[in-house]
Amino acid sequence: MQLFNTRRRASLHAFPRRAWEREKNLNISRFLVPTLCVGMHASTLCVEFLKNSLVCEMQNKITLQKRIALTHVIMDILENWRVKAVDQIKILDLPKGTRSRALRRYHENTPLPNASNVMERVEHLLAISEALRTTYPHNSEMGTYWINQAHRRFENRSPLNTIIEDGLDGLMSVRVHLDCAYAWSLTDVK
Repeated sequence: MQLFNTRRRASLHAFPRRAWEREKNLNISRFLVPTLCVGMHASTLCVEFLKNSLVCEMQNKITLQKRIALTHVIMDILENWRVKAVDQIKILDLPKGTRSRALRRYHENTPLPNASNVMERVEHLLAISEALRTTYPHNSEMGTYWINQAHRRFENRSPLNTIIEDGLDGLMSVRVHLDCAYAWSLTDVK
């Protein structure tokens, strides 16, 4: 029993206080699942969003508080992967003319734009993060290491550079590489 308590205590300390406080203050924990997500500085991943992402978004069923929490998670993922501000704008396909300093508002209480192209990228980023977390469950830093290392599958570019340079196609190719269920769903004949 002592061993379990020690592990539990250690896992709780892995979550940064600010992310835990965010989830507690928003009181939306029934919609969010605690996770380490590749060692990122966020403690949540919106499973509801992953399951019905674009449908919910288009029907405006996702509340402002959930969108803000989702924005915090995405920004924490990108920070953990050590993505530069200029590249964050490219990855998220934010509107032209968005400046690097404008990203600060997304760390506060402004949700990402409710555009379908941005939400599609958010869905892929969450899925990649979750796939890395399940691939490396015992070492959360390995996901960050993997995303920044050159890989032969991506023409000796890092998966992160593939995402930045190829845009949505890069996001999808990295997700297909990590998530075989997603790859199968793309090739599934209907």
